[in-house]
Parts: sequence; structure tokens; C-alpha cells
Amino acid sequence: MTREEKILKEGNRIICEYFGKPDIDKLHSFQFGARWADEYPKNPWISTRERLPERMTSRDSNGTKIIGCCSKDVFGYDASYKIGRLVCYNHESEMWESRDAYTIGEITYWMPIPETPKV
Repeated sequence: MTREEKILKEGNRIICEYFGKPDIDKLHSFQFGARWADEYPKNPWISTRERLPERMTSRDSNGTKIIGCCSKDVFGYDASYKIGRLVCYNHESEMWESRDAYTIGEITYWMPIPETPKV
């Protein structure tokens, strides 16, 4: 099934579900919105001024929640060196930590590392 066929099928399903019957004008609007979203996908980068990565949590063998001082590893943009690098945010020291041996400059944006593909 092509992308356009998927858009038509899903658009018809949603319009019928919410409005009780097919509507060609609403379907055209849905198609336009889907094409626009394809052309202008959401930027995955998050400003460090907007928010920081959450603390990593886990549970011990008794089921007790453990809250760590650092976030999960994320991909950060280092504006000082104009490169991306693997980092985590330490909430106790309020500093970014590098996962390599290099000095960190100013991390201005970050994004979660996507999950690996399911094979």
C-alpha cells in the first residue's frame, strides 16, 4: 500500500468514526494535513532552556523504585564545538557529562536516542 493510499484509508476511517459518514471536503483537508506533516516533520531537538532529560529510574529486586542522579544517555548538540555527542545530564551537579573522553562545551539542544529497529 502506498503512502497516499494509507492516508486515504486512515482519513476515511477517522472521518467516519468522528462524523458518522464519509465527507470528501474533510478527507481533502486530512490529505493536505498529512502531506504538510510529511514536508515539515517535528524537529526532534529539545532546547535545554525548554527542558532537560528526566532522571533515570529503575527498580531493585524488591521492587523499590530507585531514582538516579543522571538521565539516560541522550544525543546532545555542543554549541561550543558545533558537534553532536553522546551525553547524559547529572541532576545533582547540574552539569552535562560526556560518554567519551572529550571536553564538553555548552550543550544547547538534546534529543532522546531512538529505539533500535525491531527485526
